[in-house]
Amino acid sequence: MKYLAFLLIALISFGVAREPSRFYSEDLKLAANEYARAAGLSPLTSTTDFELRVWTRDYMSGAVAGFIVSNGTLRSFESMSTYDQGKVLVKPANLGAEKPGPDPALLRKLIEALKAYNGKAVSCGVMDGESDLLDAVVQGQVVTVKVDNPSFCSDKASKAMTNLLGALRK
Repeated sequence: MKYLAFLLIALISFGVAREPSRFYSEDLKLAANEYARAAGLSPLTSTTDFELRVWTRDYMSGAVAGFIVSNGTLRSFESMSTYDQGKVLVKPANLGAEKPGPDPALLRKLIEALKAYNGKAVSCGVMDGESDLLDAVVQGQVVTVKVDNPSFCSDKASKAMTNLLGALRK
């Protein structure tokens, strides 16, 4: 019975993922600044050198994972969050130890693919799952994009976010 329920949920999710993606406006800087605050970081500005922050939030559990790339290093972040009156609240936590970061040229290329969606949130209709928020500075421009459930969606923004997450998780 559990297998049948899982299969049914998987098929429903797969079917929904084929819907066209919706692009909608949302104040993404509020969420980006909340994640930064919880990690002990300042909000990104256009005067910041290259920096990449990707925050993943599980809608059901509230678990938050983050990747921060700056000055050739990669640091991770793990915490918990709640959603209250339309705002994400993230529990403060320390960043992980510095590690060598992924190839900056590759990261810039992947961010470039998401620049067209700057200031937008993207959803293909898959419910629950995760939300991925990109907050980056490239060539003096702040780029902030939110993509819901990118691994289940087939639009360009979702594919670009999935590729970016793959590069960070290696």
